[in-house]
Amino acid sequence: MGIKRRDFLQKSAAGLGGVLLGSELAAADTDADTFDHAERVPLGDTGVKVSRLGFGTGLHGWEQESDQTRLGRKEFQSLLRFAHRNGIRFFDAADLYGSHPYIERALADVPREDYTVVSKLWFRPDGVPGKHDDAEKVVRRFLSELDTDYIDVVQLHCVIDADWPTKLSDHMEALDRLKEQGRVRAHGISSHSIRALQAAAEHNWTDCVHARINPFGDKMDKGPQDVIPVLRRLHDDGRGVIAIKVIGEGAFQGDSEKVQQSVQLALSLDCVDTMAIGFMGEDEMTDMARRIARVPRDARAGAVL
Repeated sequence: MGIKRRDFLQKSAAGLGGVLLGSELAAADTDADTFDHAERVPLGDTGVKVSRLGFGTGLHGWEQESDQTRLGRKEFQSLLRFAHRNGIRFFDAADLYGSHPYIERALADVPREDYTVVSKLWFRPDGVPGKHDDAEKVVRRFLSELDTDYIDVVQLHCVIDADWPTKLSDHMEALDRLKEQGRVRAHGISSHSIRALQAAAEHNWTDCVHARINPFGDKMDKGPQDVIPVLRRLHDDGRGVIAIKVIGEGAFQGDSEKVQQSVQLALSLDCVDTMAIGFMGEDEMTDMARRIARVPRDARAGAVL
């Protein structure tokens, strides 16, 4: 990291309104028995490694814009560089968000192996301008936008239907070809329904999933008690699991206790590898790093909902 973890956790203390007392922060920072946002962990058996905390770039994303891209090039790219300097090595992108060029420019001087990019392929008729039925062509555009020879993971974006393996078979075959060529290291789905997630568990094509999980069922079609068993099945099978909607797409961002409970749940589940959070400022990243550092690693031993 460009600066030490302690410096990162203390950097924005004044701007956080005393989210944590100094003594609590110091204890969390020096305790090896708590989680570390910057820890590099395997994404299932994909061979891809991610930081425990990822930067989601698509808050309210639509038509190749998101809240992050609407910050403007200078501010968004500065935020991306801040994240990388301070240990975040996983950047979650998508065609729907229009965030590829921002990531490329922000990290242009960083060795490609020093960060992980996950992107997503939009297959619906609206949401992304132009035709995207030729998945191989679209992903090659991604490669150009990111100025890279490979993308670590490409997901089918916002999958809802249970029969997606049939409906999206052409896209799946295209991603298989790109994987064979080394252009994509792993593939799967960004799941937005329990039935799509269950189908992913049934279908061995899926290397990795994005899955909605928080203790309150916010922005989820089923509660955590329904989702967690499917995630366990997927992870036991070697699939990577990326937690999304951890704070309900910001729905309870203003409730510190609910945010902490959500972070605790995501970290306590041994079937979740990493979480992608849509940050809008340095203070939000610093706050999340602190929250992660408050969760004891042994929470995984007894994680029961």
